[in-house]
Amino acid sequence: MKFKITAVNTKNPSEKFEYELEGESVDSFKYFDEAEGKLFHPKEVLNNKMREINNNLMLNDSPIFTIKKAGEKANIKAMTFDIEIESI
Repeated sequence: MKFKITAVNTKNPSEKFEYELEGESVDSFKYFDEAEGKLFHPKEVLNNKMREINNNLMLNDSPIFTIKKAGEKANIKAMTFDIEIESI
């Protein structure tokens, strides 16, 4: 399954992260880091804010594990980020 992730900092709404995450399980998820030019597992992120977003996505009750078909959307309200997940 492929997901479009959009995360907006709740304290600074001008800070926004957008990327695609692809995989079927915690072990198989990968995203493409444009700056590095390669695929990474979400827990291998060098940026602490991206790591926080990805940690929220990897929680057991995260929508990335319950969304089943393209076009479905879900939101996570985390401490620092509001995260929108859309399957594509």
